[in-house]
Amino acid sequence: MIKGCVSFWKSAGRYIYAAEQWFLPPYFENSFSKLNLERIKVEDAKPIFVFDAESELRFFQKADDSKFPIHLILAKTGLRTGELIHLLLEEVDLKNGWLHVRNKHELHWKVKTRRERSVPLIKERVAVMRRVIGNRTSGPVFIRHLLHRLFLSICINALSTCTNRGYDCEVICRTES
Repeated sequence: MIKGCVSFWKSAGRYIYAAEQWFLPPYFENSFSKLNLERIKVEDAKPIFVFDAESELRFFQKADDSKFPIHLILAKTGLRTGELIHLLLEEVDLKNGWLHVRNKHELHWKVKTRRERSVPLIKERVAVMRRVIGNRTSGPVFIRHLLHRLFLSICINALSTCTNRGYDCEVICRTES
């Protein structure tokens, strides 16, 4: 039974891959369409919750300074989380108000739908993006602030250890604002 299921899904996967890569002629019939398969029901489906204007405002007001831009861009542009994480500064056109979602072959990452697209930004979102980007010219748009805080705490600990032991040392910790 299990071998049959595995064999079926391997064949289905090969068919889908071949169809997506145009390895099959256009008149080729999908043999899986003949099967009477109903959609698999999800037994533990959670109800979908959509913010109304008031609850959305409260949600954004409670977000701290590092998380607010992330939640705002996700909510107001329709980007997927993975697309936001992989968004590079080179793909943001603040002058014309566009985000370009592109595949990153060198990072072995692709857009879920495999289709690159451009997303418009209204002036309020552009202002938020300018604040997030600051003076940076390359790299990811959103940087993990936790790593920055961790680095800062390591520097502070090293400095205090140095001074407690009576050493004359300098620890240079730069913070981006």
